[in-house]
Amino acid sequence: MRVLILSSVIVAVLLLVPGPVRGQGEDAATAYGAGRKAEAAGDYRTAQEEYGKVLDLDEDHEDAFERWEYCGKLADWRESVEGEPTAADLVRKGEVWLECGKVEEERAAYLEAIAKDPNHSDAHGHLALSHYAGGGDLTTVVRSTIRFLETSPYRDALKKPLADFRIFGELRLLKTVLDPVMKEAGQARRGGDGKKAAAILEAASDRDLPDAYRTVLLTEAGKLRFGAGDDAGARAAFDKAVGHAPCSATIDARLGLASLDVKAGNLAGALVHLKAAVAEGSSACGMIAQQREKAYKPLFASEDPKIRETVELLADSERGDDPIREEIRLAGEKAAAEKKVLLLFWYGPYCPYVMAMEERLAHPEVAKILAEKFVVVRVDYGSHHRAMVLDAEYGDVFNAYGVPCFMTLNHQGKIREIQRDTDLMGAPHRCYDAEKIAEWLTKTAAESGE
Repeated sequence: MRVLILSSVIVAVLLLVPGPVRGQGEDAATAYGAGRKAEAAGDYRTAQEEYGKVLDLDEDHEDAFERWEYCGKLADWRESVEGEPTAADLVRKGEVWLECGKVEEERAAYLEAIAKDPNHSDAHGHLALSHYAGGGDLTTVVRSTIRFLETSPYRDALKKPLADFRIFGELRLLKTVLDPVMKEAGQARRGGDGKKAAAILEAASDRDLPDAYRTVLLTEAGKLRFGAGDDAGARAAFDKAVGHAPCSATIDARLGLASLDVKAGNLAGALVHLKAAVAEGSSACGMIAQQREKAYKPLFASEDPKIRETVELLADSERGDDPIREEIRLAGEKAAAEKKVLLLFWYGPYCPYVMAMEERLAHPEVAKILAEKFVVVRVDYGSHHRAMVLDAEYGDVFNAYGVPCFMTLNHQGKIREIQRDTDLMGAPHRCYDAEKIAEWLTKTAAESGE
């Protein structure tokens, strides 16, 4: 009897405790299924309402809460669209997915926009930055960035960045595109056959490839032939390399030619190649200094004081950045004379974010403000082989701020303001906002007091 009374009490208590019961669970499952069906059909408002019913019955249903949240945002987006979504509408849909942390859905929206309009510049740009920032496919990053610049409404003003990215952006894919070739050459090199490895790379350089690839392949072939004692073959490879797209590999090729001339006793000829290397990138100065007691020792120990003086100057990394310093100095004088603001734009032609910024700087409103109120100097890193010492002088720009980065200077060359690029973005990490850039430039010009 006592057990029966106790069981009755327990049942009564359970009936009084709030929470989902069998009928409510079935209702929640039905509503959840209806929400998924409406979501798949693109009826985001109905989906949100159904997920809301699930949460009314089971407030701990995490998936329903997440879907309720992003379906609400997508419903707001859809209700702002008149008729069939355009490519621009679909880019905005991608930005909604970005806000919700749904990267795959975001990228799918950009691809849908491109399918609707293959020449929609922002769709290509957003897709490139999504893959770049989110650890996506590097080939998509490079190809989509190029398409972004090619399809921009301001493409006539973007010839330099487009040319740069066709070199430095494409070089990011070299190992991916030529992986079998590089592996075959590496195997030959490790087997002690440098000439065979060089021949493999030279043969690959004759393929239909981006021009910058030939620079790298021929430079590496020259190094292998030099190491194998084939000086004539090395010189031929280096000579061909410097005739192709300039990048850090052409610096190596010029330094290789200098080494061959030193070996042959032609110190004057070696200096010509070293000067050309430094002119192409100030990182060459440090490379020359590293060979002080090695390949270039005859230059540093020459009996001719002019040769010694010249090579010492070429080995001075600080002096290697003098051309950029002079450009900044002259720009400061021009800014002072014209009562404008001196603006440094730290630029890396290998970076999709720099390309995205360049495209926004070409926007007519932004370009007009820059022309009327600023004197701009682009401090071009190249592929990390220019302005390395200057970078340190301005506060370790690359590590502290990255590129793109803006600095305004007073007419004495002192830093007035450092502007981070993230403050000039619209959708986080995906695009720059031309209106924000214009507002910042206008405010900066007004506050300069120059």
